[in-house]
Amino acid sequence: MKLVESKFFFKDFALFLIPTMISLLILGVLSFAVTHSFVKQEIRHNNLNMLNQIKENVELMLNELDPLVILFDTDPEVVMKIRSFLTGTKFSIENINFYRIVQSFINAPANARPYIHSIYVYYDNDMGRFLTTREGLVELNSFYDTQWYQDFVNNTGQLMWTKIRQIRQYEFESTKVITIYRRLPLRQGVIVLNILPEYIHMMMSELTIQPNQTVMILNEDDELLFCNHSLISGLRDEIRQKLAGLEGEGTIAIQDKPYVVMQVHSAKYNWRYVSMVPQAFLYRVPIQLSNITLFSLAISFVLALGLTYYVTSKKYLQIARIREIIDSAKNGYFSPAAVPEKKDEYSYIIEEILNNFIEQHYLKMQLSERKYRLKTMELLALQSQINPHFLFNTLHAINCKLLLLTKGPNEISDMLEKLSDILDYSLSHPERMVMLEKEITNARNYVDIQKIRYGQQFDVLWEYDEKLLHKKVVKMILQPLIENSIYHGIRGRQKLGLIKVKAFKRGDFIKISVIDNGVGIPRHKLQEIYEKLNGDWEYSEEIGLLNTHYRLKLIYGDRYRMVIRTKQNLGTAIYLYIPDLEEVNSEEKY
Repeated sequence: MKLVESKFFFKDFALFLIPTMISLLILGVLSFAVTHSFVKQEIRHNNLNMLNQIKENVELMLNELDPLVILFDTDPEVVMKIRSFLTGTKFSIENINFYRIVQSFINAPANARPYIHSIYVYYDNDMGRFLTTREGLVELNSFYDTQWYQDFVNNTGQLMWTKIRQIRQYEFESTKVITIYRRLPLRQGVIVLNILPEYIHMMMSELTIQPNQTVMILNEDDELLFCNHSLISGLRDEIRQKLAGLEGEGTIAIQDKPYVVMQVHSAKYNWRYVSMVPQAFLYRVPIQLSNITLFSLAISFVLALGLTYYVTSKKYLQIARIREIIDSAKNGYFSPAAVPEKKDEYSYIIEEILNNFIEQHYLKMQLSERKYRLKTMELLALQSQINPHFLFNTLHAINCKLLLLTKGPNEISDMLEKLSDILDYSLSHPERMVMLEKEITNARNYVDIQKIRYGQQFDVLWEYDEKLLHKKVVKMILQPLIENSIYHGIRGRQKLGLIKVKAFKRGDFIKISVIDNGVGIPRHKLQEIYEKLNGDWEYSEEIGLLNTHYRLKLIYGDRYRMVIRTKQNLGTAIYLYIPDLEEVNSEEKY
C-alpha cells in the first residue's frame, strides 16, 4: 500500500512540474531565438542601408569624371585643339578663345562642388604641359604637385585607380586628398580628380552610426582611403590583412576581439565600403535578453518546484482521506463522526460524498427518465394542437365556398382532396421528421385551399435550393407560419397580398423565411410575442407561431433560433435558423 501511495504521489508531482518546466524552457529558447534573429536581421538591414547610402553619395562625387572623360577622350576635334596649345609656342585668337571655353568647362564642377580640390587634364606632350582648375595651363617642371604624374607613369595597366596623398602647395602647408585617376586610352592621357576627404566625413556625420562602429572606404588595392575613427598604423595593417580575405559579410578577430563585418562593393570604381562593429556591442540586447530569460527560468523553476510540492502534498493528503472514508463507507464501517468540518473544498467534497452519493445517483436517474418522457409528451401535445385549429379554418373555407357556388363541384372536390392529404400528413406519425420536399408539398396544398377561399387576394412565391429538398426537418413548420401571414397580415386588405417562402443553406443552418407585405406587427405586440417565445408554453392567439417555436426548441435546443422583423403597413418577415442534421434513415425518430 505504501508503494502504491508513493507512486501516486510522484506521478502527480511530475504531472505538475514537467509541463511547467517544458513550457518555461520552450519560452526561453524561443525568446532567445526570436530576439536574436530579429536583432541580427535588423542590424544587417540598417548597416547595409547605411553602406549603400554612403556608396551612392560618394559615387555622386566621383561621377564628376564622366562628362570630362566624354569630352576629352571621345571628341577628336577637342583633343586636337587642346594638343595644339599644349605643344605650341604661339597662340592664335581662336586658340585662346577655345582655351577659355575648355578652362571654364573644367572649372565649373570644381567651383560648384566644394569637395573637389582640383582637376588636372593631361595629354602626353614633350613640354610637360597640362590643364588645372586652379592655375590653368601649367608645366610639370614649375608646378608644385607632380606626384600624380609619377603615379600615372608608373601605373600602365589600369583604366582607373585611386591613391590617397598629400598636395603641398607651400612648405608650411599640405592638403590631404583622395586622388582618382581616369586614363584616357584613346588619347594617351589622364584626368586626375582630387577630392577632399573631410567632406566625406561631413557627409557620414549626418548618418546614424553606432558609437563603436567603424566605417571604412578601401580602394582597389585595399588601401584605406577613409575611416571615421583614427587607427594606429599596426591596427590599420591588421584590419587590411583580415579584410583582404573576406568576401561579403562575416566575422573577423581584431586584437583577439570578434568584430561583425559587412561590406558593399562598388563595381564601377572597385571600392569597398566596410562596416565593423564589436560583436559584444552589436548583440548586447539579445545577450541581455538571454541572461534575463535564463535567470527567469531558474527563478520560475525554483518557485514552480516549491509550489508544486506544496500543492501536491496537500492534495495527496486530502485525497487519501477521501479514499479512506469512501472505502470505510463501502465496507459498512462508516460513522457520522468521520465527517469533517467544512474548512476547504476537500472537506465539502467528503461531506457531500458521504451524505448524497447513493441518494443523488438514484434521483438523477429518475429525473433523467422523467425529463425524457415529459419532453416526448410535450412535443406530441404541442404538435397535435395544430390539427383542430387548422381543421376549423379549413371547414370554414369550404362552407364559404359552398355558399358561393351554385353548381360545378370540381373546386370543392379539389379542396376536399387537398384537405384529406393535409390531415393525413399532419395526423400520421407526428413525432417523425420528414424531408423538406414533403413539408413544402403539404404547405402548397394548404395554400391552394386558401386561394380557393380568398380568390385573388394574395399570392405565394416559392424560392428554395433544390439541394435541400432531401434534408430532414420537423413536420408542420411552414403551414402555421403561412397561416399566420394570411390571417394576421393580409386578410382584409384591399391591395394584393404577397407571401414569399424561402429555404436556403446558411453555414451549418437551413434558413427558412416566410415574408409577407401585410399590416405588420405593432411594437408592443411584438414585445409580447418575444416574451412568450422566451417564456414557458401557454395558450395564445398566436398559437401557430408559438407552437412551431416550442416544437423546434424542444428538438434542437439552443442551436435553433427564430428571428422576427416587422414594420407596420409594410409587412412581417419570420426567419427560422434550423441546424442541418444529416439523418441516416429517411424516417428516423428524433
